[in-house]
Amino acid sequence: MERMRNSEGGYKYVNLDDCWMQKRDGDGRIVPFADKFPSGMKALADYVHSKGLLFGVDTGNHTCEGYPGSWGYEELDARTYAEWGVDYLKYDYCGMEKTTVSVQASYEKMRDALNASGRPILYSLCSWGSGQPWQWGKQVGNSWRVGIDLFAVWDDSQARSLMLPSFLQPVMGALHAVEQLSQHAGPGGFNDPDMLVVGLEGMYPYGVVQQCPPHIKGCKPGDYISKERWGRSG
Repeated sequence: MERMRNSEGGYKYVNLDDCWMQKRDGDGRIVPFADKFPSGMKALADYVHSKGLLFGVDTGNHTCEGYPGSWGYEELDARTYAEWGVDYLKYDYCGMEKTTVSVQASYEKMRDALNASGRPILYSLCSWGSGQPWQWGKQVGNSWRVGIDLFAVWDDSQARSLMLPSFLQPVMGALHAVEQLSQHAGPGGFNDPDMLVVGLEGMYPYGVVQQCPPHIKGCKPGDYISKERWGRSG
């Protein structure tokens, strides 16, 4: 779970980033895991709101962990999220490798569905910079990721020493990216450098490796390394 801006500590949003959705029912509606959310998402949103915070969810074509996403279900899902009381939608670009429409057009479909839902929902675009969203993001959403995922290392030399997969970057890499794009940001539309990584004793990398860290036995360049196999680092 991502937490953003607790009312006293500066946070405002509580966001479920992935793995909350199990399937679609016979009517096509997205269904959360009952064992994780036994009272349902509306009850969870009501609880978050009772604490003076706002509630967010994540989706995409399918999610980055392979769960059902919103591609082709934009209008239904937008109505569902509005009924639940969702305040923030992060829309990932996972599973879009074979799409024939532009990145911008993909995000416009959900923008239109959210606008038609009757509920104001902050719209966070997460294509990791694909399609140059800073060029058109203010016409489509409220924030847009400008690069790859942030990891708990400070600079390029630390990232290289850990032999991180190519989709992970250090804190300074994310800062340099937004520095070059400041002219595109303003009230209501912001460059998003990814999560602020604070207070962690490392993170768990995973993914296809270009180089094999020495502690991963039997690894070959091009292998997929799971979080469990990699272990905590950074």
